[in-house]
Amino acid sequence: MNTPTTPDPTEVFHALRGLSHDMGATHMMLEHSLRGLKTLLHRSGAGGAPQGEVRSRLSHVEACIQAAKGYLDDLTRLSTAGTVEMEPQPIELTGLVDRVLAEQAALLEERSVEVQVRDPLPAVWCNPIQLKQVLTNLLRNALLHGCDRRRPRVVVEACDPPDGDDSLAAVRIHDNGPGIDPRRRREIFLPGRRLAEGTSNGSGWGLPTSRRIAERFGGSLVLDTDCRHGTAFILALPDAADALDEAEADWPGAEARRRLELDARHRAPLRHGHSRLANVE
Repeated sequence: MNTPTTPDPTEVFHALRGLSHDMGATHMMLEHSLRGLKTLLHRSGAGGAPQGEVRSRLSHVEACIQAAKGYLDDLTRLSTAGTVEMEPQPIELTGLVDRVLAEQAALLEERSVEVQVRDPLPAVWCNPIQLKQVLTNLLRNALLHGCDRRRPRVVVEACDPPDGDDSLAAVRIHDNGPGIDPRRRREIFLPGRRLAEGTSNGSGWGLPTSRRIAERFGGSLVLDTDCRHGTAFILALPDAADALDEAEADWPGAEARRRLELDARHRAPLRHGHSRLANVE
């Protein structure tokens, strides 16, 4: 993959935005878990709190603290070295989507949104900080602007990549809202344009930035124009296995390393204690 190893100032800026977002989201998750933990402990005083729920909340608090430490390490590295690591790596989308949705727990609960994550999702080749930024933009757009108000729903599922490019793996994020006016479809990826007029939420840079990130790592982000109900975006990125084959074809341990990296990322998603995000057939 032709990916620069040293980012330019624009890339550092986006890395800072991504890290600051992640730290803020982790703080919100920590607050959410602590509130739940306080409620459970109050019930425990009356002898009614399930110990499994208490342990789950404590595990999540610990995971948030560890995540925050990682972000601080990244910021320290950025401030001392003046650069930030933007190299791609294999990423299991199931765990990353789970994490982004966990960060949006308060919004999900506030709007009573049903989220269906249809397993399995593919493993892709990208930088985790920037991919998380893309998924957050797409999912928050769906939650804030795209869902039907009476029965809001978002579906995340694997799909065929655009143009049938079998070197890519793709995921589709589909909401059940009113959809986008066909006359405005060409505008949505222009900087500064908002999907929802008359709202103060968002800068209008989320979609163009997300498309630029996808293209930087050899993928694409497109509006699914075949979608007849609601709005669907297709995010395609290099398939992790194919990308590792290309990057490490001459190294005898490439296959073993691929299995270890993908297995490790699949085993450790950061989950949240809100109502279960459905994995459906």
